[in-house]
Amino acid sequence: IMWCLDHGYEYVEANLSAEGQAKGHDDRDKEGFARIIEAIQGTVWASAVMRKTRKASTMHASTTTAAPSGENTAQSNQDQHHQQQQQEKNQGQGQQAEEKEEKKTAKSEEASSQADAKMVAPPTVKQSFNESKTEGEDEDEDSEKLFDQMDRLLQEASQIRDASRAGAISDDERRERAGDAAMSLMNLMNQLGMDDDDDADVSDSDDDNSLQGS
Repeated sequence: IMWCLDHGYEYVEANLSAEGQAKGHDDRDKEGFARIIEAIQGTVWASAVMRKTRKASTMHASTTTAAPSGENTAQSNQDQHHQQQQQEKNQGQGQQAEEKEEKKTAKSEEASSQADAKMVAPPTVKQSFNESKTEGEDEDEDSEKLFDQMDRLLQEASQIRDASRAGAISDDERRERAGDAAMSLMNLMNQLGMDDDDDADVSDSDDDNSLQGS
């Protein structure tokens, strides 16, 4: 906990059992596994595609009329000129609304990118798991491999954060690598969830995870 406070990370205690993963998702202030999922879902990844807003302008339907002649010609020309002015006005308003929305979206994306969750874990992730086992219990090889992979992913996330602070990688590259690492971490968590359903002993183990809050 002190390490997280010293380095500016959010400390989250997560129960990776089936019961722990199912709890807290409907709470306003989420905790544990639900908080980790909330942070991941709240991050704008490099692979995300922004949906463009539709133009706010609405075009007036032109009325089909017969070719004017005689005294109706002047009135018809005025009507056409008025319709053209109205269409240009609507187009201008639509462009302004679209530009305003794009600026708002860009600011929101920039703020979200600055608050990207960079997940790291203290070096005791696997140790805490092993210490929670009862004496004489055989070590599960699959779980051991999953935790080794999790440690490597968390170390990679820390390296991405350090490289970004040092200016060694661009912001786009940082977001892409952070997104890939987060997706890999989610897959590992899902695998751990499936292992918990098959192995009641492993399902009762608790692991500490830390991530930087937005």
